[in-house]
Amino acid sequence: MSTTIADTRRSVGWTVRDLAENLGVAPSTVTRMEQSERDDRIQLGTLKRALAVMGRRPRVEVVNTRREERVTMELHRTLANRLRTDPQAVLDVVPDNLVRLRARLRSPIGQKWVDRWAELVDSPVDLLILGMLADTPEGRELRQNSPFAGALTQGERVAAIERANQE
Repeated sequence: MSTTIADTRRSVGWTVRDLAENLGVAPSTVTRMEQSERDDRIQLGTLKRALAVMGRRPRVEVVNTRREERVTMELHRTLANRLRTDPQAVLDVVPDNLVRLRARLRSPIGQKWVDRWAELVDSPVDLLILGMLADTPEGRELRQNSPFAGALTQGERVAAIERANQE
């Protein structure tokens, strides 16, 4: 389930109506566009057009299908959903986890990932979600060194891992 258009729209401060006006379509068209993306049936051209009017373009990369990466992605998708509904509950675990990560990841590259997480969690929630779900080399590295331990219930973790195993 991808939410690139909605996440980008919110990160640039636009409403559905704003995006619709810039695309020259009805707001209901934008709503259907965002739904088709969540349903994984959006056309690449539609995605490109929506992002282009917001000054962005999609990154197309070969996705590594290793199980570990599918699991960390699915766990972070679950975290993203929780961040949208109850951000404080998720963010409350981060400060102590960042301290532990900083002590454990002593190499310069490890410190870089901790610093990047610190930047992201100080950003608006929409930007944090974009960063944590980015299907890029940086996004994959960040998910491997996540400061969200303890933010999900055991049931949420198990369900996310099961979803990842079904892909």
